Amino acid sequence: MKKPKFLLSINGQTGMLMCLGLLIVTLFGATIRLYPALISSFPLFDGGLFYIMAQDLQASHLSLPLYTSYNGGQIPFVYPPLGLYLLVIVAGVFQAPLLTLMRLLPPLMSILTIPAFFFLSQTLLKHKGAAFIATCAFAVLPPAFDWLTLGGSITRTPGFLFALLALNQLALLYQCFYKRNLILAVVFSSLAVYSHPAMAWFVLYSSLVFFVLSKPNLKKFSLSLVVAGYVGLLTAPWWVTLVIRFGVQPLLNALHVGSGSFSGWTFFPPFLFLFTNEPLLDLLAVLGLLGLLVALRERKFLLVAWFFVVFIAQTKESAIMASIPFAMFIGLGIGNLVLPGLGGMSSNEVFSPNWQPSLPQGLFLVYVIVLGLTSAFTVAGSMKPIPQEDIKAMEWIQLNTPLKSRFAVLVGNASSSLAVSEWFPALSQRVSVNTGEGMEWLSVEPGKTDFDTFTRLQTCTLQSLSCVEEWSRQTGLAWDYLYIPLQTVTLADGSPSKLLTSLQSSPYYALIFQNASTLVFHRLEP
Repeated sequence: MKKPKFLLSINGQTGMLMCLGLLIVTLFGATIRLYPALISSFPLFDGGLFYIMAQDLQASHLSLPLYTSYNGGQIPFVYPPLGLYLLVIVAGVFQAPLLTLMRLLPPLMSILTIPAFFFLSQTLLKHKGAAFIATCAFAVLPPAFDWLTLGGSITRTPGFLFALLALNQLALLYQCFYKRNLILAVVFSSLAVYSHPAMAWFVLYSSLVFFVLSKPNLKKFSLSLVVAGYVGLLTAPWWVTLVIRFGVQPLLNALHVGSGSFSGWTFFPPFLFLFTNEPLLDLLAVLGLLGLLVALRERKFLLVAWFFVVFIAQTKESAIMASIPFAMFIGLGIGNLVLPGLGGMSSNEVFSPNWQPSLPQGLFLVYVIVLGLTSAFTVAGSMKPIPQEDIKAMEWIQLNTPLKSRFAVLVGNASSSLAVSEWFPALSQRVSVNTGEGMEWLSVEPGKTDFDTFTRLQTCTLQSLSCVEEWSRQTGLAWDYLYIPLQTVTLADGSPSKLLTSLQSSPYYALIFQNASTLVFHRLEP
């Protein structure tokens, strides 16, 4: 079988320029991804659960514990462990603190997704020029890096990287039937399964899209079964251990993490392009829309179908997954429509070795580059760790409250505050009765231990103390202390909220700790 041209090794002057361009794009993407981590001294946003799970692995000398000690020690240690093993092994080799590595490893691994995306886009678009433009877009597209550089992404980011690599090999396998693509597809798919449940699910349904829209035949079907079978065998040491220890119920409980259910609202994000998270002009969203139309014109139905399937099949990670086909749309929109239109030429002429951009083409490219980098750095700069005052408050709690104390953590509904709730059990070593991280592996009781019930308590920050007490009566969850960031109980004019006023006047609560950003109240009544 003749090897397709788009799979040939990069060589010659054009190939060298492409390699140099890819290196420059990767360096720019690396700067965007590392910038917020380098200016911080603590992991960005979340990661408290995985910090404790990594400590558990260290304490067990790398054997899988039965339970994690996080938040009371009731959560089975069933999370895919590859990212945690990577964290612990690197910490052991370099004698580095876990918190430092949780700050740096996710953005470092996210950098590797840029060249991985280039190879996948080259395989699917079958054009180096369009693939290169798509990679430029991927490097600055906020959903392709924002959640992947956080402390809690120590498992998500390697999973995303291995998913990209696995899908590239699967796409090549359906095109060429090479044995090496089969082997690499099995290896990378297995690593994705070992890394993150949502990424394993992403590889599964994406491979189905690839199969259905690649002129399926018996040979491709048999190859798919071979890949699935070997992935099952290679990942058996993990999932068989879990089934022996806990049965299949924890795995069934966690199915909702990666898969979603279809509703009338499912198509709103892709149709309205609301997921790009661009803080300035939504230029990439517009270019992606144009690229989608180009994909339809050129009958690239796989990309179009894949893009929409992501929003049907995926839940909270949908923007991350959708950034892959969407960046390819941007490559098609710029390379096959905008630049040829500005220069009065065909797309083949635009990408030819002798192409020299016209003045309109050059100005457009400069504008897109400047705006893309500005937006990316703006988003990167908004990613921050939890406040240092909260860290100090949690350390005070660890030293000054009884070991078996139970806390209710009221941080409000702002996404920037929710990470405080996750880090609280990790840094204070005390139980938070309303922290939901890790609960997806347990059988939840509606109205008591489900995420909606935990979230409902946060609305009490805008109401009086009776709201908190009523939530306790309804759920049966009792606590000894309230942990409240000061900003959640302070109104815009600086005055205290109803909750803070009622706490200060209640004879059953005593303020035992306060710093610039945090209040801790002791509940005096039983």
